Amino acid sequence: MANLNYDIPSSDRVTFEEYLKIRLQVTDFLDSPEYRNRKTLYSSLSKVKQLMIDVLAEQIYNHSREIEPAISSFVVDLVSDSEGRIIGYRENDDNISIEHCVKGLDGIKRKIAQKGKFKYKGDFVKAARDLRDGVRYTIIVEDEIYLDKVDEYLHSIENSGFRVVSFKNQWGERGCQGINTKIMCPNNTDVFEIQFHTPQGHDIKETSTRDLYQILRDSEAPIELRREVNRLRRFFQSTVPEPDNEYMKARDYQFVSGIDKDSENVRGGK
Repeated sequence: MANLNYDIPSSDRVTFEEYLKIRLQVTDFLDSPEYRNRKTLYSSLSKVKQLMIDVLAEQIYNHSREIEPAISSFVVDLVSDSEGRIIGYRENDDNISIEHCVKGLDGIKRKIAQKGKFKYKGDFVKAARDLRDGVRYTIIVEDEIYLDKVDEYLHSIENSGFRVVSFKNQWGERGCQGINTKIMCPNNTDVFEIQFHTPQGHDIKETSTRDLYQILRDSEAPIELRREVNRLRRFFQSTVPEPDNEYMKARDYQFVSGIDKDSENVRGGK
């Protein structure tokens, strides 16, 4: 395999030799003492700010664990037709078990610290209020039924008293290929996340690009390394086949809240 280029924009092409070189650079950087011993953003903050983030994160984490069982039960019922698959779901006679659907405490702290410093100029309370993936799910749908099933799931969600409050279609973009949604519970307070991926899209996200994002999010990583890593990330994402149906490609799909699933708006005007 001397070349990894097939039906990919020229700017995203990566030869096998380039792939090996970048992968070696990534491994060396992540294993370096410089990286391993570096302080995280959270640990670089003052003790007072760390304490504030600790309190906020524990509140979010504990509340997420409290509301998760009812939400998980709903999500399992949503995909009970077996044409969709929930990542981490385990059959259990006694209760529903979905691994990692509650964001970990350290992850919550890290996200509050990042948003608080860079988005809200030091307001960590606002950052905590903006965190909407304390409970999150990934649903895998086969390519040939992907668009129809995602559309069906989203309308079923709204018909059950929930609301789709955020819809982000990333198909065709130079990032993770899939659809990311935020769902408001019937109490109009709690929000959880559902991501919809194809099998190959999820595999690329979890196995080929996860360590790359560690470098891309590291503002102290060498700029040339970040540039090469970003090129490799774009290459991997460009290899994910884009699903379609008889009406449209995945990139053209937009969910319209409150519109019947068979309307022209949802079906691309066909």
